[in-house]
Amino acid sequence: MKTPSLHYHSATSYSRRGMNNRGLDWAHQPTLVKSYPLDLPKVTLPSFGTVTPASLWDLSDANPVPKVLGLDHLTSILDLTLTLTAKAKHPSGDFYYYRSAASAGALYPNEIYVCIHDVEGLKPGVYHHDVFTRQLTTIRKRPTRQLLAVALAGNNQDASITLFITAIVNRSAWKYGERAYRYVLLDAGHVLQNLLFALEALGIPFSSGYDFMDASVNSLLGLEEPKEACLAYVKIHALNPSPVSVERLDPVPELSESIRSAARTADVELEYPMIYDIHRSGDMENTRFPGDYDTPGPSFSGPKLENPIKITPLKEFPDSLPYPQALFLRRSKRNFIRKTLSFEQLIQLLVLLDVQSSTGGQGIRHYSKSITTGFLAENVQGLENGFYRCDFDQHSFGLMKPGHFQPLMASVCLDQNWLTHASLHFLFMASLNDVDHQWGSRGYRYAMMEAGRLGQALYVGATALGLGCCGIGALFDSEAQELLELNQDSFLCYLVALGPVKS
Repeated sequence: MKTPSLHYHSATSYSRRGMNNRGLDWAHQPTLVKSYPLDLPKVTLPSFGTVTPASLWDLSDANPVPKVLGLDHLTSILDLTLTLTAKAKHPSGDFYYYRSAASAGALYPNEIYVCIHDVEGLKPGVYHHDVFTRQLTTIRKRPTRQLLAVALAGNNQDASITLFITAIVNRSAWKYGERAYRYVLLDAGHVLQNLLFALEALGIPFSSGYDFMDASVNSLLGLEEPKEACLAYVKIHALNPSPVSVERLDPVPELSESIRSAARTADVELEYPMIYDIHRSGDMENTRFPGDYDTPGPSFSGPKLENPIKITPLKEFPDSLPYPQALFLRRSKRNFIRKTLSFEQLIQLLVLLDVQSSTGGQGIRHYSKSITTGFLAENVQGLENGFYRCDFDQHSFGLMKPGHFQPLMASVCLDQNWLTHASLHFLFMASLNDVDHQWGSRGYRYAMMEAGRLGQALYVGATALGLGCCGIGALFDSEAQELLELNQDSFLCYLVALGPVKS
């Protein structure tokens, strides 16, 4: 019997014989802006402040820990997490705006909410962040620690700020149908990684998580389930904490229909039963929590690597753009050229993934065990072409199978031939049966968001190194299994292509 994760992923798999060439309903194209009632108070964020330029590989030394958190700090956090970075003009004459976090089809399903308890210049309450106007819309006007204690099962008494990342499903499902849940999870991981980079660079102490009481958090934020749902949170710890007693955990009061209906994206919205089923199956009551996170996680990769190569940080690597410049210049680039990638560039990328997998994430690092990372190498200096697997527990990688895989993988990825020119195809794979067995159905969220999180790290890292990068979630799933010799319960969840591009 298939587990919920395995059932959903299998049911939404692409195959050459079963592609659903669904047309797009342009008359009901989803809006990318939430429309709250006009009488809700708004706070306009100040101009983006300065952030000390620093190497992406050494963010912790970029800025000292602030003594007090103010509105200027929150502004920097939000601008570094999700901001408009470019615009394109459509034939209709309208402009389309791109953002600092990657998104499948540039559909941007994710939203950010901010719960404030102790920030200079901002009243306590719950706010929605509008990336277009750079404003915060007031959702709740009251101290939030007790409400957050309910939503996070008592785990929020020491927070000054808690940020939540949600997804409006229809923005992606309008194009991708039932498969869209894969993409909204990957995209949430993209946004989350930007947020983690920002807090590390700003020297602000934090922790993050994928686990919370779904119904309580959604009610706290005024979300209309199942149209919109929370996926992740980041808690910014109080710099000068004061003891808070939460004796009663009363239910979170529901907000008005006018607030909850802001997630509606069009006059006509279809329903997606498979998406709702897989999401609801991941409620906290169905989630398992192993007592020892250091035990081996899901793995399908076979025996230990022979002749592993150590991932050792380089003492000096000056040819890179500083953060946050690399973040703001990040784009999805496909104009790869057949040019040798240096071994040092590969090592820098692996160091970045190693840190984010084994020591990064501040609270979610144990969920990195839900995925296995590998890469296909082609024309990398000093490295044999082939399929490599990473072992971040041992800070190493090694060759699984030699060969020229790029043309074969390009065929797997819906015959996108530009992939043949990329030097690296990073692979994020998961044994979904093992994921469900270890964590329950919520484990599907962990695997896909972790894949997206590490994919975004590669996007920013590639930009810093002057390379191109593009994530791919569209592929013939069974063909990927066969090419990579995965078992029937294991899937390639996300591919990130990377390498030199035309200047």
